[in-house]
Amino acid sequence: MQGPTTIMGNTGVPRPTSGSPTVSGKRRIPLTWWIIAGMVLLWLAALLSRNAIRAQWWAYRLAAAKTPTARMTYFYRLAGLGDAAIPAVSGVLRSDDPGLRSFAVAVAHHASGEEATALLVRACDDADVDVARLAIQGLGVHGDEAGVKALWSIAVAGDQHRAMIAAAALAGVNSDSAKKALIDVVRRSPHTGARIEAIKGLEALRVEQAIGVLVEALNDGAVFKGVTESDTAAVRVFETARNDLVRESKVPEDASVRVEDRHVIWECAAKALRTITGHSFDFSTEGAATQPFVAEAWRKWWQVTKAKDRTSPP
Repeated sequence: MQGPTTIMGNTGVPRPTSGSPTVSGKRRIPLTWWIIAGMVLLWLAALLSRNAIRAQWWAYRLAAAKTPTARMTYFYRLAGLGDAAIPAVSGVLRSDDPGLRSFAVAVAHHASGEEATALLVRACDDADVDVARLAIQGLGVHGDEAGVKALWSIAVAGDQHRAMIAAAALAGVNSDSAKKALIDVVRRSPHTGARIEAIKGLEALRVEQAIGVLVEALNDGAVFKGVTESDTAAVRVFETARNDLVRESKVPEDASVRVEDRHVIWECAAKALRTITGHSFDFSTEGAATQPFVAEAWRKWWQVTKAKDRTSPP
């Protein structure tokens, strides 16, 4: 087989012909191929960032919308993007319109990443209490460790109103960390309303680990005057469903939810202990037994119970 032909140049140095491997290895890629490759890369970049582009546009349209219907349209679109929408709606959170800020917070309810949690934490300090409530409830919806930690911090160090909302939100998480946080709120929160909500949450979850702190709370005679956050939420839920319930004849037309507007720590603790343990020691919400009697009875029972637990085999 005949190999590649070598031609002698003027200098006497062999010069490869076009059939030489050296020449073949130096062939340039045509410009057309570079253009095609660039277009493919641009297409891929647009494909990967399409949700971010949509989010920015829809967030702009949400901020510019003037009617509730238009706002709801762009809210649903943004909520459908999940975490991809959070960078875009973060700017909406700086709006002077509390209604618009509430839409940004509501979008974060439908995301689950760290950015969404961070947005909700920032919104908990919103000057508008309704926006802050929505943000605090969003942390409860997320229910992750970062959200639980933020809710605990608000419940023990926030203002009275936000602390109560945060304690109620913790009760809806139902995780081990949330239960521990509720116990700590009963011990440490300076706000009676937050402690009431924490006790009610421990009762609803039937947290046996809370028995000790609830026995201690029997000596707390602090009173919260007003409707608690959880009761307010229950009324909202009922009023929302009321028309359907009446139409289906499940409740009478004049039905309403009865809520208490006065709550005492020791009474709530005694009620929670009764629910968790099954014991009452003559306590009832009608006040059949006095606080000193109930507190002493529970204290003695708890001492005996702890002693049995220490001596029982593992």
